[in-house]
Amino acid sequence: MATRLAITLGDPAGIGPEVTLKALAQMDRSLFSVVLVGASASLAYPFLKKYLDLLSIQPYDPADCQPGQVYFKEIGFTVGAKIGVATADNGRVAYESICWATRAIQEGHLHALVTAPICKASLMMADIAYTGHTSMLSSLTGSQDVSMAFYTPGLKVVLATIHIPLSQVPAQLDSSTLGRAIRHAGLFLRLLGVASPKIAVAGLNPHAGEGGMFGGEEEQVICPLIQSLEPDFEGDLSGPYPPDTLFYRAVQGEFDGVVALYHDQGLIPVKLMGFDTAVNVSLGLPFVRTSPDHGTAFDIVGQDQASANSMTQAIVLALRLVKGQ
Repeated sequence: MATRLAITLGDPAGIGPEVTLKALAQMDRSLFSVVLVGASASLAYPFLKKYLDLLSIQPYDPADCQPGQVYFKEIGFTVGAKIGVATADNGRVAYESICWATRAIQEGHLHALVTAPICKASLMMADIAYTGHTSMLSSLTGSQDVSMAFYTPGLKVVLATIHIPLSQVPAQLDSSTLGRAIRHAGLFLRLLGVASPKIAVAGLNPHAGEGGMFGGEEEQVICPLIQSLEPDFEGDLSGPYPPDTLFYRAVQGEFDGVVALYHDQGLIPVKLMGFDTAVNVSLGLPFVRTSPDHGTAFDIVGQDQASANSMTQAIVLALRLVKGQ
């Protein structure tokens, strides 16, 4: 059976609809079908008409989902979208789109999810208490062990912690949190076709603690955990390494993937490597989920300036990961 992708259009006020249409219009879609989920009002820009005409989008019918075709599932409003600003209505549409797509995948109608950017401020205005897609999808699917990962051709990173203050990171680095990220890093690389991945764990402190001179987390927590997991790890697991050189070594091919301990430690090198091509991946869900690694870009909405590169790569990677399952 051909893969059936759900693509949620994200916050209607952002560039999600634009980059999605642009990406699909330039791709060979003959081996998969797509269901766009969102508010049709967000597709009303005149410059998008050429993509809409090219894609020949049809209303979604689960009984008739053919390879090469793009379908649409209406969520929320068809007129009156407020563009380029955060609103409660936009937050609700973004959330309900993700809820619908999750149910459709769980019911077996669709196979994987690609999500366009959402706006945390819009979610907050709508009293939807999630900090992003990862926590939202974890809750919607009942998945307790979920990790956030990032993909570029030259660098793959899994985060041990996500959206928390930097001051809280050391306390979160226990065997459960770090162990989950390490296991998911191995899973991620195997889905990408690396049978025996080499995974490196970053240190927390400068010079990975320098033997305890600059912090004790490496010797007290990280090293013992790596040693306990290494015998059963399907591949090569090592670390902790000084973060200032680790990512360079990974890019040079010494390691297949890196476990970063906090958000910016992993995201700075990822965005340096692939600012407009990196892909966000959720690991530990019951289905594949990818997303472009950028935000809603309210400042350029409706101006035909948004690059579709990251969305294109998110779609390509989702299809690849589905095949790797």
